[in-house]
Amino acid sequence: MTIAKRLIILMCVAILGLVAVGGYCLMQIEDIKNNVREVATNVLPSPKVIERAEVAYFRARTPMVRHITLPALEDKLKDEQLYQARIDEVKKALKDYESLISNDKDRAYLETSKKLLAEFEQGVTKVFELSRKQQPDEAQRLSTQLRPTLDGMAKNLMEHANYNHELAAEEINRIEAAGQRAINVSLGLLAICAASVLGLAISTYRHVTHSLSSMATTFAQIENQLDFTQRLPIYGSDIIVTGK
Repeated sequence: MTIAKRLIILMCVAILGLVAVGGYCLMQIEDIKNNVREVATNVLPSPKVIERAEVAYFRARTPMVRHITLPALEDKLKDEQLYQARIDEVKKALKDYESLISNDKDRAYLETSKKLLAEFEQGVTKVFELSRKQQPDEAQRLSTQLRPTLDGMAKNLMEHANYNHELAAEEINRIEAAGQRAINVSLGLLAICAASVLGLAISTYRHVTHSLSSMATTFAQIENQLDFTQRLPIYGSDIIVTGK
């Protein structure tokens, strides 16, 4: 193989190696960018929306309990308005969450919250009716019967929020793993490329230096001995040997 061909192969290997490493890195960067975008637009907002619903729900329970104890109808109506405002906040948060659903389990949590909220609203409506009729004992009894629904809603929202935090942690770990994998593969490709280039470079260097060393030795012998019958040993068919 001629020196020119060796150099061409050396350059081609180096360029292909750089293209391979660069292309892989660009692919991984794009993948990581998409994962980060998913985390920023979906995973991270999800717990905040559920926690918003959770806070509004707990704030809605206070007017319901106080409604039973208030003697004046005017005060009761104010609490009903406050209660409804809080419930509207819960509904809005649950509605906003629909665009953030990640999987079937996530959807199941949301549907359970909607179902329990509807049951809660129906029960509170009856409690308010009894309370407005000045029947606090009946209203209190009905309120007590709503306890499983109240606790179930609170438990479901809390579990849903925790699940979202778990999803966020998983996504972050996945991004970190993808980044580490990209680093490892890139280093591996660089090592292969460097080893190939180094191997070809050493081979070319040894071939050239061997040919030139033989030439220098022969010239030195001719100079010292004035023996013009000596000939250079022929190794290969490169430009040093053929002169072409």
